[in-house]
Amino acid sequence: MASSSRTAVVALALAWSAAQGVQDSPQLLRVGAEATTLKALPRAEGSPDLGELLPGTAVRVAERRDGFARVIVEGWLPESALAAMPEAAPEPEPPPAPKPPPEPVHDLALAHHVGVSAEVRAVEKGRELAVTLELRTGQNQPVIVEGSRQSGRVRVFQQLKVAGGRARGKELVARDVEFESGRATIVFALSELGEEPPRTVLVSATADLKPHPAVHGAATDVAIAARQRP
Repeated sequence: MASSSRTAVVALALAWSAAQGVQDSPQLLRVGAEATTLKALPRAEGSPDLGELLPGTAVRVAERRDGFARVIVEGWLPESALAAMPEAAPEPEPPPAPKPPPEPVHDLALAHHVGVSAEVRAVEKGRELAVTLELRTGQNQPVIVEGSRQSGRVRVFQQLKVAGGRARGKELVARDVEFESGRATIVFALSELGEEPPRTVLVSATADLKPHPAVHGAATDVAIAARQRP
């Protein structure tokens, strides 16, 4: 070996030899007229280079595979050049399995609130505010009663920032809605929110569950328009 990288190759080969044991009469050969690169894997592409073997270097062939030979290089090096093998990294723990969605219930008397989700989406005619409403229990389980119908109302307010949180501003638009089997959807064109829609709105909803009490819900921090730079 003529460099530190070649010395490292010898160290690796010696460690491998100690671990595997000397096989029965491995074939003794030597590197030919040209130096060659020692590979970590038996392939030319995508295999890390471990070092270089000079012409005439004696090697013992332990295995042949796919046009490559696994070799043992014998030699001497200072003990000060040796280092312990690094410990194998522990296997990472698999991520926890996602929690299954809550099981629905089928009794309107268990409805506790209206789950409200809202988002702005682009359509051919411009942008619109799409609102989805779902009856939910106190444990946030969907309340689904097949074939049932309940009236409700959706109101959109400008959302204001106040000390310590948020507050409801002026009402921008309101519309009646009908729940079917515990769910409803409604869409507002952004033009319904005014000539210059606010940056953020609050969407509230009510469902009339007669003879049971009405339930309510809201979605806050619904982004409508980005701040315009001067």
